[in-house]
Amino acid sequence: MADASYDAVIIGGGIIGVRVAVRGGERVIRPVLAVCVLALAGRMLGDLEAFAVVTASPGVEATVRILKYVVPNLDLFDVRNAAVHGLPIVRGHVLWAVAYALIYSSLVLVISDLIFRRREFK
Repeated sequence: MADASYDAVIIGGGIIGVRVAVRGGERVIRPVLAVCVLALAGRMLGDLEAFAVVTASPGVEATVRILKYVVPNLDLFDVRNAAVHGLPIVRGHVLWAVAYALIYSSLVLVISDLIFRRREFK
């Protein structure tokens, strides 16, 4: 079994930075952590936008604006409030969520194809 050490900085309930050291397992751990951080950022995108408004800092606002285009907006798929309160889930919302998922996935696949097409694998 590989020796592992995990360090995380947790501020306000969110993980700011994670450092993982696993002997021989970096190739597995890094993509998993990247997906977890991306999912966490996607869920917190609305909070980040509110934070940018509160701080009124041009740097924070620019960073959040860039993140809006890079990180998937996972709140779009959250219909828990409507389901819990018995509200109808609007068909237009579902269609927009499906279209968003298809467009975002297609863009990620095209970009990854362009990146990996140039790489030479052994």
